[in-house]
Amino acid sequence: MSRLYIHLMLLAACLALVGCGEDSAVVWQAHVKSPNGHYQVNVATIQQGGPGNAALYTLVKLSQREDGDGIDIVDLSHNRMDEIAGGPVKVVWLDDANLRIEYVASSHVNFQAIKAAAVAIETLPMSK
Repeated sequence: MSRLYIHLMLLAACLALVGCGEDSAVVWQAHVKSPNGHYQVNVATIQQGGPGNAALYTLVKLSQREDGDGIDIVDLSHNRMDEIAGGPVKVVWLDDANLRIEYVASSHVNFQAIKAAAVAIETLPMSK
């Protein structure tokens, strides 16, 4: 009985590991350079699937290089895909050092930076 139990536990562990593959896709993205070209904002909305870990979220990053990962400046989560039709955020450079991120009002703000590098960041819901 104990050998059968051990074999069943090993089988369950293997099946759990096989089912933990990454199931995500970028469903929307944008790249917006600052007026002087020194900074770039990279936005990606990711839809993640799977049992117990389904999510729809947007990450906004500020980078000093086009190919750089950058640093997270805004993290949003969304309830449904139709709520973010047309894009979950609007990126507006007010000038070289001031950035405005407008997001769909139904989104939940998980994180927002107010300053990164030499850039002040304003985050607010989009007006209708």
